[in-house]
Amino acid sequence: MKAIAIIWNSMREHFNEALDDISNDAKIFDALKINFSDEFNSFISNIYPYEGDERWKLEYKTNILNRNDQNLEICILFLDVPDSTLKYVERKKQYIYENVEALKQKIRGKYKNIIDFYSYDNVFHMTDNEMEFSKTVLVVKKFLLSLLLKNRGFICLDDFFIDEKKFIDHNEEHGKRDKFWFANEEFMFKNAKDNTFEIYSELFADEICRILGIEVANYFPSTYNSHEGLITVNFLSSHEILITANELISSFLKHSYNCNNIPIELICKYNNLEDLPKIIENYCINNGLVFTCNIKEELSKIYAFDTILLQTDRTPNNIGIIINNKTKTAKMSPLYDNSNIMGMNKDKNVISNYSLYELYELPTMLNLSREDDFFSNKLLNLETINDEDLILKLNEYIEVLNSISLEEIFDDVCVKYGIDLPSEFKNFMRENFVIHLQNIELSLKDSGKSLNKTKSLI
Repeated sequence: MKAIAIIWNSMREHFNEALDDISNDAKIFDALKINFSDEFNSFISNIYPYEGDERWKLEYKTNILNRNDQNLEICILFLDVPDSTLKYVERKKQYIYENVEALKQKIRGKYKNIIDFYSYDNVFHMTDNEMEFSKTVLVVKKFLLSLLLKNRGFICLDDFFIDEKKFIDHNEEHGKRDKFWFANEEFMFKNAKDNTFEIYSELFADEICRILGIEVANYFPSTYNSHEGLITVNFLSSHEILITANELISSFLKHSYNCNNIPIELICKYNNLEDLPKIIENYCINNGLVFTCNIKEELSKIYAFDTILLQTDRTPNNIGIIINNKTKTAKMSPLYDNSNIMGMNKDKNVISNYSLYELYELPTMLNLSREDDFFSNKLLNLETINDEDLILKLNEYIEVLNSISLEEIFDDVCVKYGIDLPSEFKNFMRENFVIHLQNIELSLKDSGKSLNKTKSLI
């Protein structure tokens, strides 16, 4: 059974010893040192949501945990506790697992005679059952996210972890970057590719999504073991799963061809605006799911974004749908893995020598149709677009971006994350992104697809 435990700040000098004691009775799969600072009292009230006649208990706990201006650092543990018998506890008016209750009593019993200023429950808190665990996960995620939002600059994750984190083993499913999940897989850290602008391009793409009103995964610049990378916030709820286009297309083709060994090249060919809507619709029908949006329109948004930002890595693994098993609904996932815009996955020295027209020859992986070549010129592809929704979306996005200067976008990114964008990154974008938008606008106009008179982004 999963459980969350909190070693309170009164125990800060005994964190490691308490961890050893706890590990004798439960497997610790995450241990985070956190100081919520000015939100500490709010965190306590969310952990102990007492109301009405029991409100005094919250005030009591808050007071003892703030006694004598104690350091507010706490240790949050994510545990796997062996299954045991449920027993009814009268004072709590609910059933509690026996080994959970025993562990709490063991830790409190030992340390109440060791710490200064002991009062009931200022040593160790632990969730009693699955329902309380699920609620507490959301509380921890909310306050960790708030902490990340308040952080300025690169977040040093080394300060959070008591034990060194192990990276996920490399395989095709997980991708090629070193990464690990933490806080019950609510957050993920992923190393950036060395000597690239990946971190800054991801944050730039994030800001463009915000401007265009496109849902995108949340990212935060961070470091771990002296290596720069990004923290990603898990965008799935407890009832949701992500089904990638790779899985959707593979399932469709296996059924169509009655074959289990589908070549990846064929899967990528079906990663296009003509086939994907039909494949997603077919999957939803076969699984009794209701798609909550217009599939074709949502995919048009992604294609338009990828065209404007020259995304080079919208592989079938970097696009997908979210299934809510509780409501039996489906929707497009937020955009994720956008660091490869404008070829930014390339080495800095390589990309700096690229011309814009060489960028047009890089793959997008999300094509208009099955017949398109991955390396076909992206500007020339605009001339083949006949879908009115996609034409409208491209014009809409160009108009929005032409209403704001590139320097404003840079400034907004710097202010939002408390970082400085490298001058080489900004110069590259000044030289290429602005001209690229003008080229798209001109191509749409020349092919009779321009719907708006817009000014150029400067």
